[in-house]
Amino acid sequence: NGCGTWVQESSKTYLPGVVPTLEMLTVTSARALYEHLNPADPSAWKRRAFSKIARRKRSDGHEGLNLVVLGDQSAEMQAAHCAAKVLQGPSLIKTVKFVESPSVEQLIGQLLKVAEELDNLVSAVVSSSSDLSKRRLTSENKGKQDASCAAFWTFSSGRDWGKLPSVLSWEPDEGDREESSVNEVDVIQEFGAFDEIMRITDTGHEEVEVDDDFMVGGQARRGTK
Repeated sequence: NGCGTWVQESSKTYLPGVVPTLEMLTVTSARALYEHLNPADPSAWKRRAFSKIARRKRSDGHEGLNLVVLGDQSAEMQAAHCAAKVLQGPSLIKTVKFVESPSVEQLIGQLLKVAEELDNLVSAVVSSSSDLSKRRLTSENKGKQDASCAAFWTFSSGRDWGKLPSVLSWEPDEGDREESSVNEVDVIQEFGAFDEIMRITDTGHEEVEVDDDFMVGGQARRGTK
């Protein structure tokens, strides 16, 4: 697990070209803000962090969100659906679950695949749940079985996170506002991929969420970053 500034520190070491972009974005660490309230419960940290941002959007007059969630854990997927309950209007929730504990090559390939599909994800007018999975071997793609290539990966139908009992039973707590005295880097904790950060910045989005558990390998610079 990373500390509250792991995104900035990791980027300076492994992805220095991304640093100027990160400085233009709002980054929030769910762990730094909420670990003291829910020790050893990352799911609770993320629910609180997502819900806090949703409340802020609501106070700015937003009635719904078009939320794209990228990560390798179920906690952020569930947190996104919980956050939608904070808003009064309809929201679009689009989740993409990465392979857990990937190799550097697998991570690169997944990021490249998501980078290809991100525009479609953002512009889609329906909610969706997808898993990144290995493309089935065929005679056509036989020569593309390199895990670091986008062609190695495909989007498959994912779990309906919004219908899990833990999400259905969760109720927004307006008292959850800013319980932390931690110096916020004011981030959301879920857009886990630097590739995504670059693409989102290009389309004018202001906030990126980065998953605490997302580890950045030394070669992750390859590709769109």
